Parts: sequence; structure tokens; C-alpha cells
Amino acid sequence: SGDILGSGLVAQELDLETVSGNIRPSKLAANDADCNTVSGSVSLTFRIAPQTLELGSTSGDMKIVLPKTSYYVMEHFETVSGDLDTENYTPGTADRVDITAETVSGNLCISSN
Repeated sequence: SGDILGSGLVAQELDLETVSGNIRPSKLAANDADCNTVSGSVSLTFRIAPQTLELGSTSGDMKIVLPKTSYYVMEHFETVSGDLDTENYTPGTADRVDITAETVSGNLCISSN
């Protein structure tokens, strides 16, 4: 129970999990990122695009901000009662991000900065 916060995290592999809390790091740089929460939201802001991104949430929204140079491929998205929002996303051409996301009750929002 608790939030995971941070700014400027750099990792080859990033694995963040919480049962009852939010995951909200910013200015991330990771080749592979895996974030899961049971009851909480996920909000990840990347300064360098990851190659793979795996997200999971039972009850909470997930928000991803990718660098403007990147584009994503949705490898798998599954939700029981949620939506995929890409309204504020403009794809780049340089860095590919493979995304897998599952949520029971929550939305996935992908944007670029």
C-alpha cells in the first residue's frame, strides 16, 4: 500500500508493482518497462522511449506519455469496461514502442510530448 513516485529514473529493465497505490514516475528512460497495480492508477512519462511496455491494472486508469519522436504498436489491449484514448497522441517516426496492456476497470490513455 503506497505510491511509487520518482523523476529521472534510468534502467535497462523497469518493473514497478503496487497493490493499493499509484505508480507515477516521470522523465523515465528504460529499454523495457513493466508496471502493474491492483487498485490504483498508472501514469508514466518517458523522456526516452522504451522498446517494450507492459501494463496491467485491475481497477484504475493508465496514462502513458511517449516522446514525440516515438510511435507505438499495440501488441495486445484487453479491457472489461474501459476505453483506449489516443486523442492527444501524434506519432513520430524514430523509436518503436511495443505495448501490451490489460485492465479490468480502467482506461488507457496514450499521448506524446
